[in-house]
Amino acid sequence: MMWVMIIVVACVAIGSDVYVKRLKFKERTMKIEQQMLDKQLKLEHVKNENFKLETERLRLELQQDLQKSPSKTELLGLKED
Repeated sequence: MMWVMIIVVACVAIGSDVYVKRLKFKERTMKIEQQMLDKQLKLEHVKNENFKLETERLRLELQQDLQKSPSKTELLGLKED
C-alpha cells in the first residue's frame, strides 16, 4: 500500500511540474504575440502617416501644376490665332 502512495505522489509531482512548464510556455508565447501586435500597430501607424504625407505632397504638386498651366482663355486665345 505504501508503494501506491509513493507512485501517486511521484505522478502528482511530475504532473504539476509539467503543468507549470506549460503555463510558463503559454505566458512566453502570449508575451511574444503581444510584442508582435505592438510592432504591427506601430507599422500601421507609420504607414498611415506616410500615406498622409504622400497625399499632401501630391496635392501640393497638383496645385503647383495647376498654377503653372495656362488658363482656358489663354488656351482659347492661342487657338484663335
